[in-house]
Amino acid sequence: MRCNPVRCWIPVLPAGEEAIVDAVITAGSDLSPGNYVNTAEILSCRSDADYDCRIPPPAEAPIDVTGYTDMAIMKRGLVEATAGDTLLYEIVLVNNGPAAARQIQLVDTLPVGTTFQNIEELLGPGGLTGFCSVVDNVVTCDISAYLASFAGLPGVLGPQQELVIALEALADPTFCYEGKVNNYVEVFTATDDTDPSNNDDDWGTVIVNLANLDIQKSVQPVGRAADDPLVAGELADFMLTVTNNGPGNATGLLINDLLPAGLTLVSATPSTGT
Repeated sequence: MRCNPVRCWIPVLPAGEEAIVDAVITAGSDLSPGNYVNTAEILSCRSDADYDCRIPPPAEAPIDVTGYTDMAIMKRGLVEATAGDTLLYEIVLVNNGPAAARQIQLVDTLPVGTTFQNIEELLGPGGLTGFCSVVDNVVTCDISAYLASFAGLPGVLGPQQELVIALEALADPTFCYEGKVNNYVEVFTATDDTDPSNNDDDWGTVIVNLANLDIQKSVQPVGRAADDPLVAGELADFMLTVTNNGPGNATGLLINDLLPAGLTLVSATPSTGT
C-alpha cells in the first residue's frame, strides 16, 4: 500500500479481506471552530476477468472542531513621574496556545487625572489608534480588526505569537494627585481561554504634584503712606509675599533678596521657616 497525504494505492485487495487506512491529522491552530465532514471515496477500480468492480458511494465522517487557548497580558511603565509628564506604558499580549485567538479586544482603563494621547504597536506597521475608541478614559481596541488590516493576515493571533503595544497618557499638571495611580488593562477573546487569571494586569505610578509659585514685593516707608517716597536716613518696610497656588506642596524654598546699593538690612522675619 502506498499513500500520500490525500491518496492511497492498493495494488490488490483479495475477496473477503479488508484494507485499513489509519490517517492521523492535525487540526490547524487557526482552524475556525465548527462542524466539518471528512469524505473518503474510491476513485477507480479494475476488476478481474470474471467479476465487475462496483464503486460504492463516498463514506463520510463528521467531526466537531473546537478551539481553546491561553491569552495573557502584561503591563509595565514608569515608577514615578511628575504632573505634566507623558506617562508611557508597555502592554504585551501573548497567545500561549494551542489554538489561535480570535476576536481579540483590549480594554485599558486610564488613571483619573490623565488624558489619552496615543497607542501603537511597537515595531508594527502603525495604525492601531484607528481601531481604538476612548470613552470616559477607557481605551478599547479591536485587535483582531487591526491584525486583519494587514495583507494576508486572518485577524487572529497565532500560538506563541505576541504583540507589544505602547500607550501614552498625559498627567494633568493642574490635577492634585494623591500618591500612586493605577492603570488597569484587560484582554478578551472569543476563543475559549483555559486560564483567565492572566487576562488582566495593572501598573502603578507615583505622580508628584507640581507647585505653582508666585512672588510679590511691596515697599512702604515706616510710619508713612505706601506711595510716599523714601527719605534718606529713614526706615522702609519691604514685604515679600510667596504664594503656592498648588496643587502640589513646595519644599526647600530659598528666597534671595538683593538690596540696592546704599540700603542696609536691619532685620528680616519670615512668617514660616528661617
